[in-house]
Amino acid sequence: MLNNVEIKGTIRRIQPSHFMNGIQYMRADLIVPRSVDKEDILELKFRESALNCSDGDVISIKGNVRSFSQKVSDTKNKVSIYVYTQFDEPDFDSQYINSLILTGDVCKIEPLNYTTTGKPNFHFILRNKIYTHDDNFVTCYIPCSVWGRLAKDFCDLQVGDHVAIEGELHSRLYKKRLGEGDFEFRTAHEALVTSIQMLDEE
Repeated sequence: MLNNVEIKGTIRRIQPSHFMNGIQYMRADLIVPRSVDKEDILELKFRESALNCSDGDVISIKGNVRSFSQKVSDTKNKVSIYVYTQFDEPDFDSQYINSLILTGDVCKIEPLNYTTTGKPNFHFILRNKIYTHDDNFVTCYIPCSVWGRLAKDFCDLQVGDHVAIEGELHSRLYKKRLGEGDFEFRTAHEALVTSIQMLDEE
C-alpha cells in the first residue's frame, strides 16, 4: 500500500517522545501554512539520530502518516495522527508543500451531509498498512474528509472498498464538551481528500 507525505513548514518544540528497542524517538510540531490565510499544526515523530535541523528551522520533508491508539479509560481510546519522517527531502522545493498519497481499505464511513450553506461533505476512515524494514507492518487508521462535487460523486463508497486518495494533511481545532457546561479546545488531524480512485482488490 502507498503512504507518502511531503510537507514544508517550520519545526517547533522538539522534545523527547519515547524509547523503543533501545532507540530514542523524538517529537515536534510542524507549522505548515495553507494556500489561504491559515496554518496547520502537524505532529512529527522521528529517531533522535535522524534529526538534522534545529527548533525554528523551515524544513521540507518526506515521510508517511501514521496513527497511534492510546487507552485513556476502560471504554475510550485516544487516537493520535502524526507524520513519521527520516528527514528525507522531496525532489522539488516550493513555498508551499502539503501533499499526501494513500491507498487502503475503507473501514468506516459516515453518510453524506450538508452544511448550513448547502455544501456536501462526508467522512470516512481509511485503513493503511505500512511495511517496515524487517518485513513486518503497522496498520494505520486515517480520518478522511471529502467535500463538494467529489463528496457527491463518491458518497456511495462502501466499507471494504479499496481506494487511492490524494490530498493534504490538515489540523482542525474543535470544542470538546466535558459535561456540566465545561469544555476544552482540542486539535484533530485528518486528510482533506482532493482525489479518489477506485482500485481492484490487492
